[in-house]
Amino acid sequence: MNRITLALVALVIALTGLLAAQQTRVGANQQQQVKATPVPATPTSTPAKATATPVKATATPPKATPTSIFKKVPQVVPPTATRTSTATPTKTPTATPTRTATPTRAPTGTPTPILPTKAKNFSIEIEGVLQDYAGREVIRISGLKSESWVLENALSIDQRTRYSPGKLQQSRMVLEVIPFTNAAENLRRWRKNIVDGLFDKKAMSIIFTNDAGQELARYNFYEVWPVSWSLGTLDSTSSGNVLETFELAYEIWERG
Repeated sequence: MNRITLALVALVIALTGLLAAQQTRVGANQQQQVKATPVPATPTSTPAKATATPVKATATPPKATPTSIFKKVPQVVPPTATRTSTATPTKTPTATPTRTATPTRAPTGTPTPILPTKAKNFSIEIEGVLQDYAGREVIRISGLKSESWVLENALSIDQRTRYSPGKLQQSRMVLEVIPFTNAAENLRRWRKNIVDGLFDKKAMSIIFTNDAGQELARYNFYEVWPVSWSLGTLDSTSSGNVLETFELAYEIWERG
C-alpha cells in the first residue's frame, strides 16, 4: 500500500508540475499578446482624429442659422420704401405736358417760307474797290458758271464708257456798270493795275436780298481779278443807255 500511495503522490506531483508549466506558458503567451497589441494603436488613433473633424463641421451649421435670422429682419424694412415709390407716378404726368408742347413749336417755324429771290434784289462788294447796294451802279451780273472737264477712261472692264472728273474750270463773271460812276472808275483803276503788271487779286461777294433790303444769302469769290474791259456800242440812232463791261476771273467760290 505504501508503494501505491507513493506512486499516486508522485503522479499528483507530476501533474501539478505539468499544470504549473502550462500556466506559465499561457501567461507568457498572454504577455506577448499584450505587448503586440499596442503596436496597432497608431492606426486606431487616426480614426479618432477623423472623427474629431466632423465634430468641427457640425459646429458651423449652428453659426449659419443666426445669420439667416438677421437677413430676414431687414426684409421687413423694404415695404416702407415701396410706399414712397407710389408718389413718383404723380410726378410723371407733370412732365408729359411739357413734351406735348414740342409739337406746338413746329407750326411756329412754318410761317417763314422761302420765297424766290428776285433778280433785281442783289448787292455787290469787292475788297477795296466798291460797295454797290441795291444795284445802283452795277446793273447786271452774268456768266457765273463752274464746270469740270470730263475725262474718258481708256481702261475699263466692260464695254461701257467710263468717265471721271478732270480739271475744274470757272467761267468769267461779267459786270455791266453805268459809265462815269464811282463803281466804273474804281473798276477801271483796278484793271489798270493789272495792265501795269501789278497782279492785284481781291475777294468779292454777291449778296441776295429781299424787297426790304435784308440779306438772305451770299456767294463769296476769291482770287478775283479783272481780265478785260469794254464799252458798249455808240449809236446815234439808238435811245438806249451805254454800259461799261468788265470781265472778272476767279479761282474759288463758296456759299456764304
